Amino acid sequence: MIGMVDINAYAIFVETIPYRFYNILMLAFVFFTAYFLREFGPMHKAATRAISTGQVYHPNANIMMNQESATLEPKEGVTHSIWNAIIPIGTLIAVTFFGFYFNGYHALDESTLKLVDANPYAFLSIQHCFGAADASIVLFEAALFASIVAIGMGMQQKMFNLSEALETWVLGVKALAITAIILILAWSISAVIKELGTSHRT
Repeated sequence: MIGMVDINAYAIFVETIPYRFYNILMLAFVFFTAYFLREFGPMHKAATRAISTGQVYHPNANIMMNQESATLEPKEGVTHSIWNAIIPIGTLIAVTFFGFYFNGYHALDESTLKLVDANPYAFLSIQHCFGAADASIVLFEAALFASIVAIGMGMQQKMFNLSEALETWVLGVKALAITAIILILAWSISAVIKELGTSHRT
């Protein structure tokens, strides 16, 4: 007789990390490029063009894309600071991590909850919580919180007022529309797979 065994989604993700060759090689390539300050292929051509001519965009680039990028550029006289990127992005990562843990914690069944309570900081406990979390809710809340932090920082530094901040936020949301659609379709597929029972191993 063949039984059904529940598989934790986060456990499967962790177990497949050593086989994600494309991701691993691309991360290695990014660190290599940053350390040796070398560019290759189209990026090398783009960097050379930007240095020699000051032209950031390709001459044949989409005009609408250039207009949208220009709209999102900071005002003249604004002091650039790397912390204006690090703090909101760091907030996004931190809120996402803790959000996955606590959201998944409240979704665990009673038997798994007892295992997690016995050792809440163990890797297995984190694995259970992350696997049970609702990614759509957590990512939305984390992105919203990070946006609020970024808006607060910009207003505190007198970069823009609230009206300009909200207008810029809406433009940023429009730029991420395709990403949102991809995520929605991915979650839809996940829901269908669970309903069909193909997320179980026989």
